[in-house]
Amino acid sequence: MRIENLVTHRVDSAGPLPTPLDFLPPRLREADYTEQGVLEVLGVPDLPFLQFREIPGYLWRCRQEGSARADLTALWLLGQKVPRDRIEAALTDAGVETLVQAGLLSSVPDGLIARADLHPCQDNWVFTDRVMAQVKYPSHVYELGEDSYMLARTTPRTPVGRALDLCTGSGIHAILASQHAESVVGVDLNPRALRFARLNAALKGCESRVEFREGNLYEPVAGETFDLITVNPPFVPTPDRTMAIYRTGGESGEDVVAQIFQGLETHLVVGGTLAMVTNYPRIADRPFLERMRSWLGTNSGWGLTLLHFSDVPLGYFITRHLPFTGDPQAYTSEFERYLESYRTHAIEGMAIGVALARRLRPDHPGWSEERRVGMPLHGAVPTVGPWLDDKERFGDPSWRPEMESRPFLGSQVAGLWRDLLSGHGKAEFHDPTWNQPAWLSQGAIGLAELLDGTRTVAELIRHTEQTPPTGSEATPEKAAEQVREWLRELGENHLLN
Repeated sequence: MRIENLVTHRVDSAGPLPTPLDFLPPRLREADYTEQGVLEVLGVPDLPFLQFREIPGYLWRCRQEGSARADLTALWLLGQKVPRDRIEAALTDAGVETLVQAGLLSSVPDGLIARADLHPCQDNWVFTDRVMAQVKYPSHVYELGEDSYMLARTTPRTPVGRALDLCTGSGIHAILASQHAESVVGVDLNPRALRFARLNAALKGCESRVEFREGNLYEPVAGETFDLITVNPPFVPTPDRTMAIYRTGGESGEDVVAQIFQGLETHLVVGGTLAMVTNYPRIADRPFLERMRSWLGTNSGWGLTLLHFSDVPLGYFITRHLPFTGDPQAYTSEFERYLESYRTHAIEGMAIGVALARRLRPDHPGWSEERRVGMPLHGAVPTVGPWLDDKERFGDPSWRPEMESRPFLGSQVAGLWRDLLSGHGKAEFHDPTWNQPAWLSQGAIGLAELLDGTRTVAELIRHTEQTPPTGSEATPEKAAEQVREWLRELGENHLLN
């Protein structure tokens, strides 16, 4: 396989890379061409916030810094020609020639240009098509955008056996999963995207643990089950049937999303998790969590969490996805056509978030919860997995604390507050972006104040029996029931260690 075929939109059979690219990651790391390094060069809060109308300012900052990371940023993220000797200083003469021969760089008078973008993401790098390509073909391979980074940062990273990445595109989420899964399957309809994905897996050195298959959603994995499923699906509600396959979610925006949820019962094991990023329609009388539940077809055995990051006004959302052809009248007519389609489907607005679905035992009551959280910045959110584990554990009606255990508050808790009038309380966390304050009952806040790790559950029960809440009977049975429910409340709010 010549990598050149990737960037010229010709598709042929997959094969080994013509030359190894294992020299590249160490060189990129040494040059500090990383998420944080690029942010420092460009002066932006996060990579998804790059604004291409700001390119002149970004280039000025690159010239001012004059470093290897600045040169690589200009070349691979800003689409600029860079003198060859400057890139050779960062990647070596032989490395540059390898990339030229592979078709990832091109020699032009007075320098080099990139024929693909190279995105840093959590100590990984992935090639995609050019985000600023003048022509985006139907087989265009999607760059790492806001949605890609959000899913990368909020997917639980606990060790698992098998992982599945649907709509894999460049393969970034399959590659991330390979770092905590024994084996990974990535699926995509676009054969050209799969070639990029195989290239990126080889660049990471994880190709022995990741298999990429061509096909539609679950079709290539019929009869197989997984512990983790990740997906960044096409989600744009559109009446345009010619829109690129990596973007369109049908007129409702949820054609693909519904199929993903409907297949979970067959392909996700009990205890497994789905993590899916999406722009989802806001429909007044049918919240997204309710739609998720309807696609699953059951009210028990599933824990559903929606991480709501932000709302997107309809007008802004449409113009983000409508290409301007230079004809204002035609552009306005197409805008109106989108609006009419949205009205037909009762879409009042759009929102962006990550849907998490934990498969539970069939008799587990489960949960449905929307959490309005801040956009995750700069790396993974490590509390997502433990938070889901707490919801599953403490939400189980059969859960009972061990009498000799010594519960204490976790290090994530920053402080406890009590309302002197009502007696109710509030817990605050060190990371308010993800863990918003938890409002607690009078009994739970009182118990939390005792959890320093020195008292056993049995001792907490005796203490409660001796000093019962006002109006409560002082019996061992009642005290045991109260302590259990207060611990459950603290646990479900992710307050216990």
